[in-house]
Amino acid sequence: MKPVEKYILGLFLAVSVLCSCSEKQPFRLIHDDDGDSNWDFKHLTVEKIDSAVALVAGTGVTSFAICTGSDYVHYGSQYADSSFLKDSGLKERGVDFIRTVLVKAREHGMEPIVTHRMNDLHFTSLTDESARADFYMPKWWHEHPEFWINEDFGWHTEGAYDFAHKEVRDRKVAMMTEQLEMYGDVMDVYLMDFLRFFCYFKQGRGRSHTAEMTDMVRRMRAVTDSIGKAKGHKILLAARVAPVNGNNLDQGLDVRQWLKEGLVDFLTLGIHMIVDSNMPVARFRDELGGDLNVPVYACGCNTAYWINGGYEDITDGMIRGFCSSVLAQGADGLQSFNFYFGQKAINDGISHEAGKTVNRVFHPSMYKELVSGEKLEGRNKIYWLSKGNGEYGLTPDTVLPLSVAPGGEGEAFMFVGDRMKDSKPEEVILFFRTDADIPVAASLNGVPSVREEPSYPELYDRATGLEDGQRQWAYVFPADAVRHGDNVIRFRSSGNAPVKILRTELALKYGPVEERGYF
Repeated sequence: MKPVEKYILGLFLAVSVLCSCSEKQPFRLIHDDDGDSNWDFKHLTVEKIDSAVALVAGTGVTSFAICTGSDYVHYGSQYADSSFLKDSGLKERGVDFIRTVLVKAREHGMEPIVTHRMNDLHFTSLTDESARADFYMPKWWHEHPEFWINEDFGWHTEGAYDFAHKEVRDRKVAMMTEQLEMYGDVMDVYLMDFLRFFCYFKQGRGRSHTAEMTDMVRRMRAVTDSIGKAKGHKILLAARVAPVNGNNLDQGLDVRQWLKEGLVDFLTLGIHMIVDSNMPVARFRDELGGDLNVPVYACGCNTAYWINGGYEDITDGMIRGFCSSVLAQGADGLQSFNFYFGQKAINDGISHEAGKTVNRVFHPSMYKELVSGEKLEGRNKIYWLSKGNGEYGLTPDTVLPLSVAPGGEGEAFMFVGDRMKDSKPEEVILFFRTDADIPVAASLNGVPSVREEPSYPELYDRATGLEDGQRQWAYVFPADAVRHGDNVIRFRSSGNAPVKILRTELALKYGPVEERGYF
């Protein structure tokens, strides 16, 4: 699709989808407490669980999701014999972690959700000594290497389960059924998390197994309905999938067929660990058309970039930029993932370095801003393009890294959710990173920059992860240069050697960070 066509489509869909769906589809702001990093299990009590759940109550969060794990589970399972419960001491203290979280979520007025990792790769490495699976993976995994993918095309993929085998799918349905039977009385939603991890078949085999994967989801629909009836209340079945339908099909996930058969009650869209500010929600809705008959929520994670062998945490301003973008494109709500609250953020509400304009410490009060696109208007934010790091075949919506020939031009397109009807930014700042210190000028929607600000990369903490030889740039544009929808950013090199654009970020400053939010 040409950029102009994408822009027109984005605007049309953003308006039409919001107008047609905002009243029909329920808004959700889901706090997904995935994994165990938020919990000190060895000292966990019912009172401490209640305190942790209460952190997000009253912030606008509608739903509290707790992960059961995959084979490394957080409850006593007949299918997973990991040592988690023995090590945690929860059983001896009489604490059922999953049940307590769900009960406390409901007591605090939030919808209780159970999520399940459909293929967890944390401990499936066959070569990395630091991630040996012996301690974590169940006896069944060890006894059946024929059910492993046995191909290395991503982090720990070689020991992941291969869902081409009926035995793997049957065991997965049995585990999920066990969880519904144990906790169906205190949950409202069961969410199948297919993004943990997005790896279900040997490379190139997924599309030949869509029928089997749809049958697995079909069986789960029947189980969920049956157990919900037995428990005396409706239990919704949901799924977290990729925002690109082709990527889903590559992993055997025929989302369109699920919708046609009414197998899921809502979808959430995500990009594994790294947030994509340009997540193509509007395109996802357009591709599915009339078959999309359920709410669609967009999921943001806690990291923005992969740098130097690790992840770079997302910032307050980037969270706002992501949420503004996806809501403007027609997302019916939001889901957070791996938002871990540090003790300082819990005590003080926010944490940032003195003299800086940026906050990278997650804090519950951020949720108060994410309840609607209107709340986000006039708040400081950062939009950005993914660096292009694909994981497990997921396709980020980006042109980066963008190569610019000597004396040549290149362009990128960035979606901005701000409508700017009542409030215009004081400054519009374009940050971008190049692989070499070669002069590069930039324009925004055909408007040249007003000036370069060499101090801004440090002030706005945009030089994180800068490597030797790279250069971080900051150009200021007039407020009316930016527009709602797709924005055209054109780079022009005046150097005598090729240069690559590695990062592109657009900051909208509406006012002081103490009043309009930290970046």
